Amino acid sequence: MDNRDITILKHMLKYCNEIEKTIHRFGDNIEKFKNDNDYKDSLSMKIFQIGELANHLTD
Repeated sequence: MDNRDITILKHMLKYCNEIEKTIHRFGDNIEKFKNDNDYKDSLSMKIFQIGELANHLTD
């Protein structure tokens, strides 16, 4: 694994940790998630960023 992959994985892990903090902040409740646009937007953006970073990993 090259340094670029390691850097990308560290960024992905950072977003995973942020997702965990967001869930802790808003609560682990699907109804709250469905009804709170800030909650959905926050998680969606982080998941999107992880997906974008995954595209840059080497095979």
